[in-house]
Amino acid sequence: MFLRHLVFIAHGAAHHCQCFDEIATKLAQLNNYVFAHDHIGHGRSEGRRMQVDDFSIYLDDVMNHIERVKKDFKDVPCFILGYSMGGTMAILSSLRFPDVIKGMVLIAPPFNVNSIISKYKLLLYKTICPRAYVINFDFEFMIKDAEELKKYKEDELIWKGKFTARFLNCARKAFEASMVKEIKCPYLLMHGSNDVACNIEESQKFFDLSSSEDKTFKRYEGGYHQLFTEGEDVISDIIQWINNR
Repeated sequence: MFLRHLVFIAHGAAHHCQCFDEIATKLAQLNNYVFAHDHIGHGRSEGRRMQVDDFSIYLDDVMNHIERVKKDFKDVPCFILGYSMGGTMAILSSLRFPDVIKGMVLIAPPFNVNSIISKYKLLLYKTICPRAYVINFDFEFMIKDAEELKKYKEDELIWKGKFTARFLNCARKAFEASMVKEIKCPYLLMHGSNDVACNIEESQKFFDLSSSEDKTFKRYEGGYHQLFTEGEDVISDIIQWINNR
């Protein structure tokens, strides 16, 4: 069977890979090989929820998975679709393995993690009680569609508790390590104007500063953080961008 692309889906914090079944199915129907896994401490994977010592652990798992699949499809270009924290995984992967990652779809990436909780409070928590659960996110402000919100509230694999100080510190370090001007990988950046978790203006700055010659920024008026659950237009934009490359 002819394959257009390999597409690895990197889910966001507190989520799991099956949250992307609709996108994955539609991409697969168009001859794309779609694969994913739950990050450590998420979904069906082992590990304490929302605990990680370094984001490189996530990154290593992602690249090991991609390399295993690439062995069977050496000549098929590989793309990463990353939502929120998964967008960070995509960016770091493209910087670390530019010969492997041929394109990225970044959905509401968290470039402004420091706005969630101050850097100084994070350092204090890290010193005193790094495993303390310090902040949580309200899905009601992240998901626009009422039916999708109900589905997420009932999904037992989605973490609905707080995030640890260590996790947020690791996230902050990872984002600071994303050297925007070095990014040359083609990408589609998607962000909703009503995203209260991650500021859309930070995505605009990223787009303006990155060195990629093939880059697209799509702004969705009224869109929330969990943009990929907001209808066919978003999914169609993803599929069209990937399949045009």
